[in-house]
Amino acid sequence: MPYANDTKVSLASCCLSPDKVTSHILEQTPQRISIRFDWEDVETASSMSQIIWASACSPILHFDTTVDWHENRRMLKVDFPFHLHTSSATFEVQFGKVERPTHTNTSHDWAKYEVCGHRFACLSEAYCTGGVVNDCKYGWTARGQTLSLSLLRAPKAPDEMADMGIHRFRYGLVAFQGLGKEEAERRMVREGILFNSPLHSLMTSSPTPKLLPITLSAQNKGGEGVVISTMKVLEDSNNGILVRLYESLGGRGKVSLEIQLPISEAKETNILEDPITNLPITPHINGWTVDIPELLPYQVKSIVLIR
Repeated sequence: MPYANDTKVSLASCCLSPDKVTSHILEQTPQRISIRFDWEDVETASSMSQIIWASACSPILHFDTTVDWHENRRMLKVDFPFHLHTSSATFEVQFGKVERPTHTNTSHDWAKYEVCGHRFACLSEAYCTGGVVNDCKYGWTARGQTLSLSLLRAPKAPDEMADMGIHRFRYGLVAFQGLGKEEAERRMVREGILFNSPLHSLMTSSPTPKLLPITLSAQNKGGEGVVISTMKVLEDSNNGILVRLYESLGGRGKVSLEIQLPISEAKETNILEDPITNLPITPHINGWTVDIPELLPYQVKSIVLIR
């Protein structure tokens, strides 16, 4: 689409020749189905290849896209129209989420035509939610019942070669029915994390599976919205691990850490890893339990585990 919102046109109708669009089925099994589409722009030599696939193991409809971009003052967006009635959309940001209007009742609403968001955005009714997850694009638009994600641009200033060349990115469509808004947004947080950090299989010589070294256990309903964002070795010492977690839904959460590692003490620290207070640790059959003070809405806490 050109930059002006009122000159938006679909990819199929703007510049593509019908004989330059092809599709074929790549996989068709009970576990997974995938279809590949290829487009070619006969005017600018831009091309796009997209594999759309669904798996029995995931609620996401995946779009794996490769674009060779050679446009001039155009913008590529993808639209997802939902049959949902809501006055606001939810966008994930770092350590939380924000809501923005889906209407243009005022000039202030109109000015929010694009919103910064991270791994997901969604529209929610009382018991029905539709959303989009992505792995590297951060410009979102929500107007009426449609969510749009900005993919590529072609400005000529200050860099006339901006976004030119080959790009690979992924996004996915998610829908939940029968879940309340809070539970659906908690699932969106989970799907956004899994989409950006997929599981990888690893061959090991160990004859039996081992427990995860650090797991999170919710102590109340609000604790289900608490997420571990970081685990790393301390900056000034190799004798400890930092676990950073945050409350993602705007509630109050009480959680504990289940540790299957040898530790001698646990501390809450600030962002610079300076100690704030000692935390109680309790032994159990597989290791240790560290009780975390209640997290306030969108609060970030850093916990240091000393070996």
